Amino acid sequence: MKWTHHRVSKSTWLFLLNMILVMTAAVLVLVNIRSRNELEESKRGFYSENASYLVNEENDWNAIEDILEKDDWNNGILYKKDLQMAEDIRGVFYKGNFKKLPLISGRYFSGEEVRSDDRKAMIGRQFEKDVYEEGDRQYIDIMGEKFEVIGVLGSAQLTRMDSMKWIPLKAAAELTGAEGSYVVDGNSEKEIRNNTKLLWEVMDEDVNMKEDVFDDWALPDKTPALIEKIYFAIIAAFVLNMFFSGSYWIRYKKQKIQVEKLLGFSAKEVLASVFADYIKIAAAALILSGILIGGLILCHAVVAIRWQDFCLVSAGIVFGELVVIGVPGSFYFFSRKIGLKRA
Repeated sequence: MKWTHHRVSKSTWLFLLNMILVMTAAVLVLVNIRSRNELEESKRGFYSENASYLVNEENDWNAIEDILEKDDWNNGILYKKDLQMAEDIRGVFYKGNFKKLPLISGRYFSGEEVRSDDRKAMIGRQFEKDVYEEGDRQYIDIMGEKFEVIGVLGSAQLTRMDSMKWIPLKAAAELTGAEGSYVVDGNSEKEIRNNTKLLWEVMDEDVNMKEDVFDDWALPDKTPALIEKIYFAIIAAFVLNMFFSGSYWIRYKKQKIQVEKLLGFSAKEVLASVFADYIKIAAAALILSGILIGGLILCHAVVAIRWQDFCLVSAGIVFGELVVIGVPGSFYFFSRKIGLKRA
């Protein structure tokens, strides 16, 4: 079989097949890791493992708002829980940079909206059927009030995120009062603890709530550790696969390198020739693995992925293979022994 007027060797076909399989498997592992993490977060109500649980028994909203407006309170999100248990309605305030839940459509609250008592909402896709239009805007009724829908929460797989509603925390305090249970969350334990300490000025720690959440939802102690070991073994297998397949392919490119050196090709021409062959293989692997993953998604064999993740993983594998073949390739190129014996 020929490829751009050149016969394709068995080593090239094996190298191509290996790259396709490694790219596809690596992306599927990443999808599995993300799905597992999302499911674990879903079991915790989409709070992180380091989230702090607080209770406010007597302070009014103004006291809480004064704390939230401080410059020291940053990079975090504060939820008011259990506004309505059946529909998982939460009051929300956030500031700074931190991980937010994914959106299917629309947008998040702006900085001004999340600080206000505006009747605006973000809803899970389960509630899209309850949305109605007035003019060019969409609305939904929440606790007897009309809220404008600005975003729809959700991800590729079905989770409890689909049955959540977010409204600005100030609006929640107006509807149900400032008393009740709160959750402080953010990017890191350090930031969460800092924001929690500031809120301790007006709230108390809700130890019972934290214990209840982790007793109900935490996975068995040994399960996460075992899964991490499995992921490590898979990644190690990918690395070994890349090393052996890349080394095998460049070993059979040795003859071409030596012939071109004998024919008087310049160093740049020889390197460009090998690099061009590799780019063809990598490009074909990218296209074919993308088609394969796309087909699996269309067949609902796997959940949908972010194509940015596919590009990131593929770029890492392509660059990694380039480094692998570069080491023995340099040896063959700079070797003074120019023999034509087939490897």
